[in-house]
Amino acid sequence: MNSLMEHIEAAIASHELWKKRLHSAIETGGSEWVPRTVKADNQCEFGRWLYGCPSKVKASPRYDVIKHRHAQFHVEAGRILDIALREHRGHAVTEMAEGGRYAEISASLIDELMIWKAELRNQKR
Repeated sequence: MNSLMEHIEAAIASHELWKKRLHSAIETGGSEWVPRTVKADNQCEFGRWLYGCPSKVKASPRYDVIKHRHAQFHVEAGRILDIALREHRGHAVTEMAEGGRYAEISASLIDELMIWKAELRNQKR
């Protein structure tokens, strides 16, 4: 991946997959993922890139917002996974439902990534 736009698009896709992964963990009571690892915001491909991206990207006003929302997302996804793996399925479903903290944080991260993407498009014009 070369461009910032490609990293943002990949981040949107990969973080939207977490909803499916968490629902699967709720349904099965198992996961290939470990909550402690999921909670770390520097373990996914986008997180590693965020921490090591070029200075000009880090200078973007959007960078700090994205980094913060990304960290919040991982903490919440790890928390939900932990609940699911402890077989508290009903509680995990409630926590993921619309209006719940996971849905709010996930939507916020995706929204911020989409805004960043739109800003980049506008800069290219």
